[in-house]
Amino acid sequence: MNTKQFISVLFTFTLLFSINAQTAKPKQTTGKTATQASQTKTTAKTQSVADVKITSEEHYDEEFDEYYDIFYITDIKTGKRIKLSDYSSVNQFSDGLAAFEKTYQEWGFINKTGKEVIPPVYQEVRDFHNGLAWVKTDKRWKCINKLGKDVIPEKYDNLGDFAEGLAWTEVNGKYGFISTTGKEVIPAKYQNARSFNEGLAWVQLNNKWGCIDKLGKTVIEERYDDDGFFLGGISTVKLNNKRGYINSAGKEIVPMKYESVSYFNEGLIWAKLNGKFGFVNKDGVEVIPFIYDSADVFRNGKAKVKLGDRTFNIDKTGKEVM
Repeated sequence: MNTKQFISVLFTFTLLFSINAQTAKPKQTTGKTATQASQTKTTAKTQSVADVKITSEEHYDEEFDEYYDIFYITDIKTGKRIKLSDYSSVNQFSDGLAAFEKTYQEWGFINKTGKEVIPPVYQEVRDFHNGLAWVKTDKRWKCINKLGKDVIPEKYDNLGDFAEGLAWTEVNGKYGFISTTGKEVIPAKYQNARSFNEGLAWVQLNNKWGCIDKLGKTVIEERYDDDGFFLGGISTVKLNNKRGYINSAGKEIVPMKYESVSYFNEGLIWAKLNGKFGFVNKDGVEVIPFIYDSADVFRNGKAKVKLGDRTFNIDKTGKEVM
């Protein structure tokens, strides 16, 4: 073979190899990568946990002449049940776990399959929220995670659940606030305290109630006879044995002159003044006169009232309606 023939053969071979490489497509995989398969398996496993609740049946023990409960984990959709051990009490599931009491003051936690994931070694427990639960041993409270590991040490006489990232605590009769890591955020100097709500917490000093923010700054002076609860930026309060409403800045919106007041519903409250009931709006205006012997809140534009021997419905103008 001369040089010219060799070059011609080599060119033909190279061309055929190139065509074959382009037309031979890689094998198409219908499956997933190992990571994707693992993720799918994990997701499927998570989704396979049914939506369940704790149910119970009452049984009678003839030998001891007493009734007792048998507890089940019940699939809400299918009704299928898993019978639990002989527990004396079981709470509903919260944050994926349910507290159970084996015998008196022996509390632990089960998961949604009924497995005891935290043993019954606590005198009292609170339900799990955001991965944490308060538990009590030796008359002191501490905080654990879902593995049963201590997150906040055992040193509190009493405490509240975490709300808006903080929980009130009591030590030696003084109340303060800690974070979910156990850090003292607001010093324990108050006579009493309530959980944070809408960015404020009611606290008591010198037998009077007011509000602080999450930095411990006084927002509403401690001057009220009782604590309140903010809902939609307003709260009922009590001052000199009279009730009214304030907003979250402490401004009075319904005067402190009523013997009792309801919660706001459909923009109005009933209030009691000199033994008679009427209705007040959020501007503190008495929109329906105080002539009734009793009253209910407005629902669907109507409120039930009593006047003398008659009980009937009125609309928001005070007109009698069916």
